Amino acid sequence: MAVWPAQDEYERELAAGATFAGYRIAGVVARGATGVLYRATRDALAWPVALKLIGAPLAEDEAFRDRFECASRLAASLRHPNLVHVHDFGERHGRLFLATRYVAGTDLGRLVARDGPMRFERAARLIGQVASALDAAHRCGLIHRDVKPAHVLVAGELHERAVLTDAGLSGLGALDCLAPELVDPAQAGVRSDVYALGCVLFFALTGRTPLARDTHLATIVAHLAEPPSALRARRPDAPAALEEVIARALSKDPGDRPASAGAFAAAIDAALRPTTAPAARPIPRRRGRRLRIGVTVATAIAAAAAVVVSLGTGGGADRARVAAPEPAVPAPRAPAPRAPAAIATIHIGKAADGIAAAGDDVWVAAPRDNALIRIDARTNRITARVPAGTDPDSVVAARGAVWVSSRATGRLLLFRARPRPVQVRALPVGAKPEGVGLSDRRAWVVSAADDTVTRVNRRAGTVTGTPTPVGGQPIDISIGPTGVWTANSDDGTVSHVDAATGRRIGGPIRVGREPKGVTEGFGSVWVANGGDDTVSRLEARTGRAIGEPIRVGDQPSKLTVAAGLVWVTNFGSATVTRIDPRTGRVAGAPLRVGRQPVGIAFGAGHLWVASLGDGTVTKIRP
Repeated sequence: MAVWPAQDEYERELAAGATFAGYRIAGVVARGATGVLYRATRDALAWPVALKLIGAPLAEDEAFRDRFECASRLAASLRHPNLVHVHDFGERHGRLFLATRYVAGTDLGRLVARDGPMRFERAARLIGQVASALDAAHRCGLIHRDVKPAHVLVAGELHERAVLTDAGLSGLGALDCLAPELVDPAQAGVRSDVYALGCVLFFALTGRTPLARDTHLATIVAHLAEPPSALRARRPDAPAALEEVIARALSKDPGDRPASAGAFAAAIDAALRPTTAPAARPIPRRRGRRLRIGVTVATAIAAAAAVVVSLGTGGGADRARVAAPEPAVPAPRAPAPRAPAAIATIHIGKAADGIAAAGDDVWVAAPRDNALIRIDARTNRITARVPAGTDPDSVVAARGAVWVSSRATGRLLLFRARPRPVQVRALPVGAKPEGVGLSDRRAWVVSAADDTVTRVNRRAGTVTGTPTPVGGQPIDISIGPTGVWTANSDDGTVSHVDAATGRRIGGPIRVGREPKGVTEGFGSVWVANGGDDTVSRLEARTGRAIGEPIRVGDQPSKLTVAAGLVWVTNFGSATVTRIDPRTGRVAGAPLRVGRQPVGIAFGAGHLWVASLGDGTVTKIRP
């Protein structure tokens, strides 16, 4: 039986019959700028999957790897009829892979090339389904970044259904659908996806994108500084109101676009029913736009060179034929989100501390029972309980491995997750290790008693280099797009560490009193200040404070980002507070959980809160 080749040959394509990460290859579906897509089957199961293997240039880029893991984890937690479901993701032999459900659909690009421009009602129906998928992703904090015709699959014959693929997995995005602000990829947001969706609608109705040019550089410049083609110049039968709706979505200024993909879809529907709906509002004309765009064009020329290199000679669009295999039926618009609520309480022992979610497993540290607990996220039942050193504190899990810090022994414990958790390593780190985090290739652990961060090679299971000094008594750690952040509870600071080198970036940054938790999300770093009942918000790339500290519950402890919000456990008030990152304000009333909540994690579509005082895990519907 053919197997995956040696690592120095990992760019070689797989032949039919080969296996990779437990998947048997049936054949190549498509080749694109980010990698190769295969049709495959899981060895132990009968159903087919689409297996995407990421190419070397992206797979070796640390920032892409971190975003790939984050986006894949979020996508795996989503269930939506118009969004491809992720079964599995990870790394084998130095190469990233993503396994999703498979269907032999036709992407929108090929469909229009074959059949010609679509009828208005058909295009509106398909775009509405894609908009529903985008809204679901955006509510979980997942920005697609690369909405384009090749990533919209159309399945079914009697009842067509659009399925969106590859959320968050691309680098810069397709140039023909590139929002102007994405010459800086860090500026990606909800309205960047709305812009791209406007380009996709224009393509569906005309057979070409609204700003297509002969070269990559000319296309970028067109998105930045030139008006899009008028819809009615190519489709004279188009309603004037529909032309206005598309023009608004393609505004150079994100603030002038619809606020969500769903709002764009609703405006399309209204424009196609002019007798019962008002016309779309005109695009505001802003002074100074030409000057601002002119400056951006100058910077875009340098960016375009990098884009050309990344696309290479074979830089065609990835035509990923992946989608859920359920019978194709017309998908309704996503319903209005329900209010978050605690829906289950699971008793795990005398106390619950660190918590992590991976796939359908939730992992909890039980410090007074010196155990690691596994909970089935679907049934809420405990499925394993194994010894985990003395006073286990923090837990992280990914790729079939679970990492646990053991405070009393000064060890970082590594467990194999399946079929039953088994400890395979006990690595000596600093004294009183607490918070643990994962980047793509490393595990990171802070040691409260010696004020350091230790790096561990995840593949080899060995400590790397020397510990990095940070602030006083680091207690929590977060790994995000801008690097590693530690919350230093003794001196009221956070420290910033370069994820590639392990070196500290600048000095400690002052926040509130006794910071207990830190996380990065929505372009910011959020710090839970247990000593003054606030959350500090910092600009992720500079560390500068954004606004005044946000008052939350009593003794905030840990944070996570999910469903478009920042979630904070309040140790003293037995609650969870939600913060809207758009306004920087508390959203809604606090949610009651167990006594002395500390750990919080998102996975399997739910929030999970571990409470130290009563040994419970609360499951929250976000």
